Amino acid sequence: MNILSDKIIRLPEINSTNDYLLTRYKNFEEGTVVLTNHQTAGKGLDKNQWESAKGKNLTLSVLLKPRSIHTSDQFKLNMATSLAIRKFISLYTDTPVLVKWPNDIYAENHKIAGILIKNLLYGDVIDTSIIGMGININQENFYLDAPNPVSLKQLTGKDYDLEKMLELLLKDLDDYYQILYNGDFNQLNQKYYQYMYRLKEWHNYLIHGQKVHASIQGIDEFGRLTLTDEQGRLDVCDLKEIEFL
Repeated sequence: MNILSDKIIRLPEINSTNDYLLTRYKNFEEGTVVLTNHQTAGKGLDKNQWESAKGKNLTLSVLLKPRSIHTSDQFKLNMATSLAIRKFISLYTDTPVLVKWPNDIYAENHKIAGILIKNLLYGDVIDTSIIGMGININQENFYLDAPNPVSLKQLTGKDYDLEKMLELLLKDLDDYYQILYNGDFNQLNQKYYQYMYRLKEWHNYLIHGQKVHASIQGIDEFGRLTLTDEQGRLDVCDLKEIEFL
């Protein structure tokens, strides 16, 4: 049985698909998708703005009710969503597509998609999850100060049919949500490490405000990034404790 329903709410223009669901989620069934041609105030992580030209990209949010997922495992939602989007994008380009912790998808060293997840908790489980995603498809120019955006069209020179792509994206999302709901965390971990951006490579980072040359080792059981520096010391970082340089 599919988790994502065939109920798609199509909005010509809205400030944020995530905000739309946050104020109405009690009215909708699990698997509801909110899709817009023009998101006027799309959000990235930590109050960053997501730039998306009108009618050029896939901007949507999905409503899930993953009540079998413990709060300590909520990063698994990021993993499942990231891997699904990575798989979807890789169908259209030979450029290596990787998952950049914690919520971006990269085509080599350029950001092609972003994820923003809002979890509403009930006790020790996730009651409701609103998963927003923006995927750069046909946009040719970016004007905000984001450092490294790219679209599929920029990578391949081709125009894409967004409706056909939406169908494939939802299928890939559904496949990975099935893995999540079945509790197959080993498969998620294996795939995540297989496609993890900068895994085992040496790069510079700002860790707790200090510049460090380090190598990403993976993530811990809570979804925090783990790295080792040149002296062999282990760092465990939440989002605001590290910056990729």
